[in-house]
Order: sequence, then C-alpha cells, then structure tokens
Amino acid sequence: MKTPLRFLPLALVACAALTLSSAAPAAQPKAGNLAKADAELAAAKKQVTEAQHKLTDSQKDLQKAEAAHAPAVAKLQRERQKAMQEHGGKLGLFQAIGERDALHRQTSAIFDSTVTAIKATGEYKAAAEAAAKASDRLKEVREDASLADAKKAQLTSELSATIRRPAELERARLDADPKLLEARQREAEAAKKVAAIQPQVTKAAESDPDVIAAVKHEREAAPRITKAREDVAHAQKELATAHATLARETKQRADAQQKSAKKPKK
Repeated sequence: MKTPLRFLPLALVACAALTLSSAAPAAQPKAGNLAKADAELAAAKKQVTEAQHKLTDSQKDLQKAEAAHAPAVAKLQRERQKAMQEHGGKLGLFQAIGERDALHRQTSAIFDSTVTAIKATGEYKAAAEAAAKASDRLKEVREDASLADAKKAQLTSELSATIRRPAELERARLDADPKLLEARQREAEAAKKVAAIQPQVTKAAESDPDVIAAVKHEREAAPRITKAREDVAHAQKELATAHATLARETKQRADAQQKSAKKPKK
C-alpha cells in the first residue's frame, strides 16, 4: 500500500528526530572522561598533601625520640669512662701504658742517635754522594732519545740501585744495632702487657653496676628511635608513591583535556 502524501511530512519529522536523538549522546563520553580525570587528579593531589603531612609528623616524632635518647647515651658514656678509669687504675693499665710510652721515647732517641752516627760514616757519605750523581744521570738517561730501549733499561736499573744504596745501608745498620734491637724488644713487651690488660679492664667496666644500669636505661629508650626511623622510612615511601601517582594523573588529565577539545568528525 502506498503511503498517503499527507503522512509523508510526519514520517520525515520522526526520522529526523530519531537521527538527532541518536547523535546527541556522542559528546557525553568525552565530558565524562574529563570529569573523571579531574576527580582522580584532585584525589592524587590530596594523597600527596596527606603523605607530606604524615612524613612531617614522623620526622617530628623521630626528633623527639632522639632528644629523649640522647641523655641516656650521654650517661652511658660517662659511666663507662668513669668505670674504665676506676678499673684501669686497679688493674694497672695506666701504669703499663706509662711504661710503654716511656720505652717508646727511649727507642726513638736511640733510633735518632743511631741514624746520625750512620750518616756520619764515610761509607754512607760516599753512598749518598753517588746516589745524588746517579739521580742526575738517571734524568739524562730518561730524556736521551738516542739510547736504545735495552741500554736505557740497563742504565735505569743500575742507577736506581745506586740511588737506593744509602737507604739500604741505613736500614741494614739499624736492624743490626744491638742497642736499638734491645730497646725495640723492651717496647714490644710493654705493648703486649698493655694489650693483655685492656680486655680485663673493659670486662670489669662492663660489669660495673652503674654501667649495667646505664646500659639498661639506654636500651629501654632505643626501641622508640628504631620505631620512629621505620615510620619515617615508610612515610618517605608513601610520599614517593603519591608523587608518582600525581604525575600519572596529571598526564592522564592533560590527555583527557586534549581529547575533549577535539571536534567530532562529520
């Protein structure tokens, strides 16, 4: 059946209305995406602010814990020092240290006098003079481009040995000097005595009642610092994560803005 002409305008109107109603919602997803991006960006900014506040509070708590712990550490140091002085005196540590230091001074004096005597000998003076000449000659050899490599290596070895001769002569005389050897031996024995007494003094000091009490007090205050440091580290990680989220959401918001600004294709 043919459609009456009088009904044609109504059909055309309905068709146009249907076309408009189906095309209108096309812009809605873009607006919705932008609003969603705005909300997520705002949430990310809030997360950064909260994480920063948490880190600041954690750092303040750590400062308080350290301030509370400092007196306990200082007291422990004082008590240990006092105990070391007391037990070091009782066990003869300071006397042993004094003897060791006195022997060291004697060894140094004998060493200096022996070196002076060695350098005054004719043998040493001759070696020193030869070493000085060898040093000058070695500079010439190194700068002489006309010398073959093998010859230069030979001369360098010989001249270097001459240059080392005074020091070798001095060391040999010192190692063989009976007075110096005896002084070094006495000093070494005194040092061993000090080393043997020191652990005894330390053990006695750590067993001192005042030190034990100070150690207990310091250990009771220490966990608070440990917990505060852990909280700061955790807060730092949370802030880093929040900044990363903010950077991501900022980019996504910019992308959404760019997409919403594009005109729909005809």
